[in-house]
Amino acid sequence: MILRPDNHGHRLVITVLAALAAALAGCGSGALRRAADQPPVLSQYKGWTISMTPSRIDDLWRARIRVWPPEVRPETHPGINVRFSGASTNHQALAQAATAAAREYIDGSMPAQGSNVPNAAEIPANQPPVLSEYKGWTIGVTPSRMQDTWWARVRVWPPEVRPEVHPGIGVSFNGTAAERSAVEQAATAAARRYIDASISVHPR
Repeated sequence: MILRPDNHGHRLVITVLAALAAALAGCGSGALRRAADQPPVLSQYKGWTISMTPSRIDDLWRARIRVWPPEVRPETHPGINVRFSGASTNHQALAQAATAAAREYIDGSMPAQGSNVPNAAEIPANQPPVLSEYKGWTIGVTPSRMQDTWWARVRVWPPEVRPEVHPGIGVSFNGTAAERSAVEQAATAAARRYIDASISVHPR
């Protein structure tokens, strides 16, 4: 709408523009603002390093978690992202939940203490490991045989960690098969699932 260019109309246009500017400013001040991330909190668990980086949006705390296996230094490797979607208005409660998630991940990454295979600890891994690559990770499947049953031990190495210099991360796998190829395929699939769960979800 075009107003007549008299003094009264000119003053009306100025009033409308001023009100619009104030409204826009008010919307900007009421929008959610993300505060800068807090310094990461480092801790140790079973030889692993845990990094918990809290961040705050208004009154809600969240956290990002990364872990490093033993003998892998945070200064030389970006670590492994652990998925954690928890949030809390209490900083301490969030830190405890995030640390618990990291420890649960580490516990799941360590070799199982027992096995469904009888006397598995006494049977040597007399087959050479089968190495493969998946999303930058190295997978090592070491098949073993007892009579007519095959099983395998599974280890994975994150990108930039070489199997020659690090023992890797044990992946729990209790599957067995009558054929070596079948158990190798199942063990490799378990390793890939582990790797998929270890890779961070990229933000949209």
